[in-house]
Amino acid sequence: MGKRKNVDWKPLGEKEKRELAKWAAGYSKLARSNDSMRELGRDGLDAIFWYWTADALDPEGYVVRDAIKYNFSHLPHTAGARSQLELNQRDMPTQPSGWGRGLQHEHVIPKAALIRVIMANRLNADAIYELLSKFCCAAIVTPDEHKKLAKVSDDWMNLDPFDRYRGVKLYPPRKR
Repeated sequence: MGKRKNVDWKPLGEKEKRELAKWAAGYSKLARSNDSMRELGRDGLDAIFWYWTADALDPEGYVVRDAIKYNFSHLPHTAGARSQLELNQRDMPTQPSGWGRGLQHEHVIPKAALIRVIMANRLNADAIYELLSKFCCAAIVTPDEHKKLAKVSDDWMNLDPFDRYRGVKLYPPRKR
């Protein structure tokens, strides 16, 4: 399932993600400022994490926003999310745009936690790339499952990113 039916989406590659990391470094600098641009910097970082986990390349190599946001072939997902997708497909077989109903694209490590690390450590683009490559990932869950997930541990950088899922018996999210 993607934005367009029957498209062979390719997740963003190293080239695109390194470019996003450069943008994130710039947004981080803005977010640390004490002027009127501070919120724009934080919003920019937040958006970068969405691009990182939900965007993909189309067959011609162009980035498409939210192409794999609810794509079960590309993102890990829970059994509950799989059931919801199958229900949506049964109820709306000719409306792929509605197949995301009742699903949530959940950042495995919350975006706020990633922002805190980037801001506190004044990471450069290369360090941001490494951090996001390891910890900026998403899973597809239902809204009820999302509510069950515990807050991320303060020690999350030393743990498996999916520990919150294990704690409420939603792990392992799986790919089809």
